[in-house]
Amino acid sequence: MNLEKKQRDKSIDWLLRQAAIHFDGDDQNPHLLATEFNAGLATPETVRLAKGQYLIDNDLGTKYPNMSDIPPGKYWTRWAWGSNDMPGVDNGSFIKLHIYAATSFYKLYVVISGYFGDTYYKNTHTTPNEGNNDGYNPQGWRKLVTERTLFTGSASDPGRVIQLNDEIRYYRNLEITINGNGGQIFKVPVLNRMAFQGLNLSDGNSSTTYFWEIELEQTGSNQLTIRRNDETFINTAGLQGKAPGSVSIGVIKGIN
Repeated sequence: MNLEKKQRDKSIDWLLRQAAIHFDGDDQNPHLLATEFNAGLATPETVRLAKGQYLIDNDLGTKYPNMSDIPPGKYWTRWAWGSNDMPGVDNGSFIKLHIYAATSFYKLYVVISGYFGDTYYKNTHTTPNEGNNDGYNPQGWRKLVTERTLFTGSASDPGRVIQLNDEIRYYRNLEITINGNGGQIFKVPVLNRMAFQGLNLSDGNSSTTYFWEIELEQTGSNQLTIRRNDETFINTAGLQGKAPGSVSIGVIKGIN
């Protein structure tokens, strides 16, 4: 507000303009609350959203049993909309919920799980008379897969400690690339001990086939120790003995 001294008529005109902005209702509902789509009185919730803050409301599912009725905004709440195809998001789970809208028929939902930070999204594109809330978009939730490179180099010897640049607990799977052997890539669930196997048919006319297995153990919040790394091969002479440390790990990525 400009605090310049106003004459009576100018002051009245200014007050009427402010009232027209904020009282965007009718005779029956003169104090319409402001939303993303209309002017009106700004509630504390509207102010929080305008500042980029989450609305903390664990009863959101009680107020809006149908998720499509939730007004656009950013909510810190508990999941309360039944079974879904988002692993780790169950009834009562803490989530961050983002809802964006162009109109009531075009919405984007983003759900971020409270612990792993897994991110899922869902678009809705409907028409006024359409009963299917998903409309033209693919059914169900889609996961945004994230990854981070945790190690690059060469590690092969049993007993070798691989230092990662982040804590393993933040990831559900590791993507491990093997140097040589065709540059094979393996996706391994994060466990206390993780083992994975591979094979390599020799190039050219060689009749030799190599088999190998690596076992990794978590020995720290951001450390993996190679417990076993054995390679053997078979050729026309039969099965040959083990050769420890023959296979080298080149890259480890954390996948969520």
